[in-house]
Amino acid sequence: MAESIKFEEVLELFESNGWVLQRTFGKYRVFREPKEDFYWTIPVNDGKVNNEIARQIKEYFKYFKDQD
Repeated sequence: MAESIKFEEVLELFESNGWVLQRTFGKYRVFREPKEDFYWTIPVNDGKVNNEIARQIKEYFKYFKDQD
C-alpha cells in the first residue's frame, strides 16, 4: 500500500488557502474555492490521503502562491 498522510493535514492545507470543505460523500471530500467556484474531490481512506494526491495538492498551492 502507498504511503499516506492524515486527512487533517490536507484539510488544513485547503483551508489555509481559502478553500472550504463543501461536502462529504462516502470516502470522498469535496472542497470548493469560493472565488473561482472551483471544486476538487479528494478520496480519503481510513482518515488518510494517498501521498501522491497530497503531493499534487501541495504543488498546486505552491504554484499559485508563487504567482502572487
